Amino acid sequence: MLYVGIGGLDETNSQMGSTRIAIIGAGYSGLSAGYELAKNGQPPAIFEADRTAGGLAGCVPFGDTYLEKFYHHWFNHDHDILELIDELGLQNHLVRGETNTSTFYDNQVYRLSSPLDVLRFKPLSMLDRARLGWMVARGRSITDYKQLEGKTARQWITEMAGRTVYDVVWRPLFEGKFGHYADGVSAVWFWSKLRARGRSRTKRQREELVYLEGGLQRLTHAMIDAVTSRGGQVRLGCPVQRIRRANGAWEVVTQAGAESFDQVLVTTPTPIGVRLLEDLPDDYRKRSAAIPYLGVTELMLILNRRLSDTYWLNVNDGRYPFVGVIEHTNFQSPDAYAGRHVVYVTKYRSESDEIADLGHRDLFERWRDPLQRMFPAFEESWVTLALSWQNAHAQPVVLAGREGQILPAQTPLPGVWTCAMAQIYPEDRGTNYAVRLGRRTARAMLETAIHPVQPPQLVRIPWPAQAAQDGAAVTPVAVMQGLSPA
Repeated sequence: MLYVGIGGLDETNSQMGSTRIAIIGAGYSGLSAGYELAKNGQPPAIFEADRTAGGLAGCVPFGDTYLEKFYHHWFNHDHDILELIDELGLQNHLVRGETNTSTFYDNQVYRLSSPLDVLRFKPLSMLDRARLGWMVARGRSITDYKQLEGKTARQWITEMAGRTVYDVVWRPLFEGKFGHYADGVSAVWFWSKLRARGRSRTKRQREELVYLEGGLQRLTHAMIDAVTSRGGQVRLGCPVQRIRRANGAWEVVTQAGAESFDQVLVTTPTPIGVRLLEDLPDDYRKRSAAIPYLGVTELMLILNRRLSDTYWLNVNDGRYPFVGVIEHTNFQSPDAYAGRHVVYVTKYRSESDEIADLGHRDLFERWRDPLQRMFPAFEESWVTLALSWQNAHAQPVVLAGREGQILPAQTPLPGVWTCAMAQIYPEDRGTNYAVRLGRRTARAMLETAIHPVQPPQLVRIPWPAQAAQDGAAVTPVAVMQGLSPA
């Protein structure tokens, strides 16, 4: 177990009457909640099973910088995370840029970044292209998402643009991402996607995205520092086994033993959270199961040359085993990565999908030939490093008719709160919304917290973080040498 930070939750502060708060999970909802609590005089103890913080925004070192295990960016209207970045003094490290989106259909790449691109999309007739453009504009104009509840995305798209538009443009993406849930996904999910991308347009009708110089590790580290410098703790490599009621408090049980807290915030995916909470009533457990989760498999390729000129390539072809190819260095300069090019190849899948058990070498060999068919010039010799990542709970699936089953932040257990990806509804998952939900939940918790703590002991952690030296960060390069022809 790695402890980051000291003070704030020891025997002395407990005797002085401070409210002891535990947070389970050091993803962005947990860290932002911890920051909000610590900033307001209630420094928490944050428990994280992984040996690195950040959750789905977790990073690995790459040269003098960091790379996210799973691709990330922000929209230019993601105010919650941009506000947090400003509060933490990182605004000068923001990088903004216009990007492009394309679709791979019938062995061709079609640019779909602007209204003019839609009019040039040859797989659709001119009438269907007009219907597609009207559907996108109409969807983005809706402000009250509740009118869409109970309706599937397939129904809504077909009503607005017709069956052909759905079959060509959207059905392959829904089936590739959601599998057997594809036909049942709520129209609200699709609306949130249209709205988010529409609001990120510049005057030139290009999509403007935002990134953080040095990778999201810089923000993760800043949040940890903000918690620990105010007396909180971040315990990495410390999985929680269960949470139970004992002697009027909540015991958080780990391999190190049991600790008592007045309040507990569980930020893990809902299926994990309900397993940890022993005292939840049965009806709450049944309700929590209404929103299933999908996993994700990610292949990161470090190349010695550019793969394509597209940042985000949707794969609208069921003959390919992945649904997206995101070339990060078509958004960020390869100069930040010693001239290397960074590509993410992604596939959402069920927990039982066989690719969930594939290691980096087997996954690369399985996806190499499809990549070569998609990009005929691509050769294995381009690959200097390949890494793969798995996460079993990457995408909550809100199904039509189940929108009302979203769990509130406060559980039936007094003093126990939850803050999971599914609760971001009506928006889809994302670090911006995780920060918003984490901070909002922390503020609600503060309303029940009393007795301010004493001034915390100041702890500073240098940047870059020393976690790799402590064994807390994964350094996977050595593991991958067998795959690298360099």
